[in-house]
Amino acid sequence: MEIIITSAEQRVISYLNGLPNELKKFQPKLANTVTATGSFGHMLFHELNEGGFSIWTSHYLMKEDAGFIATGNQSLLELQFSLKNDFHYTLEGLGEQQLLQGHYNMSYIPFVHNNIRFHGNKDYITFDIHYDLSYLEHIAEPYPRLSSFVNQVLCNRPTTLCISNQLATPDMLTGVKQILQNNYSGSVRKSFLEAKVIELLILAVDKAEQHKMEKTIPLTAYDKERIEEARMLMLNSPEEYESVIALARKVNINDFKLKKGFRQLYGCSVFDYLQQVRMEKAKILLEETIIPVADIAYMSGYNDPPNFTAAFKRHYNLTPMDIRKCKRS
Repeated sequence: MEIIITSAEQRVISYLNGLPNELKKFQPKLANTVTATGSFGHMLFHELNEGGFSIWTSHYLMKEDAGFIATGNQSLLELQFSLKNDFHYTLEGLGEQQLLQGHYNMSYIPFVHNNIRFHGNKDYITFDIHYDLSYLEHIAEPYPRLSSFVNQVLCNRPTTLCISNQLATPDMLTGVKQILQNNYSGSVRKSFLEAKVIELLILAVDKAEQHKMEKTIPLTAYDKERIEEARMLMLNSPEEYESVIALARKVNINDFKLKKGFRQLYGCSVFDYLQQVRMEKAKILLEETIIPVADIAYMSGYNDPPNFTAAFKRHYNLTPMDIRKCKRS
């Protein structure tokens, strides 16, 4: 893909094939990689190219606040997941976008002219599947939402699959992980990747279908700021959450507007978002510390460790001790 990236100071960012030695740990299996390096840090782009689709993983290892402009004459049709940190960017024809960690959407733009902003001392990761239109046309017919999306693409109109970005389900995130960690080669790898790409697409479209009939409510700039404040409170201190009503009072908004507005802005309920934050925090603590599981349960907002274990298993299809065992092996 011929994409030119320039900095906010209008300097063109140059690419190098492969990775410097100090970044080899970021090299996915069997992927082609290009790297851009500067005072801002490093940008790493990894591609697995197959017939009808290509899979991209992008790492942004930022040392300082930075903004970039990506331009290209070709169209871009992708299903994108934010795997680490929140992305703030502008897409030509679609305006301001915010893809939160753990969320996804599918989008199409006729040509690339995107602005993206990063904070320093943070790592960002996205996982994208770029599709050929003919590939989507071949499988779109049984899915009204996907068929509507494809029709907009055929008319060369900027469009998204979902009105608001959606919270990825555990099954979707498991599928992404399986793609990134697969060890297959040759025709077996191609068949495996194609099956997983279709599975992710169906899961994404199915969730979009579930939310397409929901009515929206008017939200002022003040409302959006208060709802974002509520999200940040849950993100930074999930163990302090009491209820939607208590959270609404903390940010000075009524609970109805918080519940409806949160789903409208972020594609999930307040509780679903809180649950994902709690589970992600718990998983990191299980992998990176030796803190007892009972203590991690309390730190994640659960007063009863067995309830935490049950919730964790529902989310990841693994128990907390399974995570610990995998990390040690």
